[in-house]
Amino acid sequence: MFVNLTPHSITLIRAGRPDEIIPPSGAIARVTTTEVECAPIDGVRSFRLVSGQVEGIPDPIDGTVYIASAMAAAAVRRPDVVFPGDLRRVDQGRVIVCAALVRHAL
Repeated sequence: MFVNLTPHSITLIRAGRPDEIIPPSGAIARVTTTEVECAPIDGVRSFRLVSGQVEGIPDPIDGTVYIASAMAAAAVRRPDVVFPGDLRRVDQGRVIVCAALVRHAL
């Protein structure tokens, strides 16, 4: 079972089966960030982002895979939290389908 923790519907291409649309679950996984000022780059202000707490990802449930943003999946590094990969886009760059799910190395 997939639970979509993004604000957008995700269409999955599944081998030998019809495409499956995973609607948003209503919960959104987010990572808090803090901006830390750095030295200017050629006179332009710069900063780095420091990731903080991850919010909106439930505890693991057997048989459930959570689809989140790449940033949220990287922050939790759990095998049940993935992000869309091998994205197929239309002319305007809008994503229309996802042909893979990606896990961050644990």
